[in-house]
Amino acid sequence: MKPEPLNLEKLTDIIVALEYPNIKQFSHLEQSAIYLYRETVKRLLREYFKSAVEGLLADIDELVDWDANYQDYVINLEDVRFLIKKWFPNIQEGENDKAKSE
Repeated sequence: MKPEPLNLEKLTDIIVALEYPNIKQFSHLEQSAIYLYRETVKRLLREYFKSAVEGLLADIDELVDWDANYQDYVINLEDVRFLIKKWFPNIQEGENDKAKSE
């Protein structure tokens, strides 16, 4: 999978399609219930991602010396990688990432 920005709509659609692959075969009432399920999944995903990103940004904020008189604030790339792994532990490196690090 190529890197791309997080798209909650697309991710939610994929999850719902896995749960209900033949949604067109359901009655109108069942489809309405599935739509409510979809909205609940999207809301939960948004909350979990928001929490992880806020934690990541708070940790980055602690590492940056905001009192310094620099025009550009720099954070070590290794620190960023560590923090991303801390806040997104279930995201595994792809084969390309492993090859690059060797």
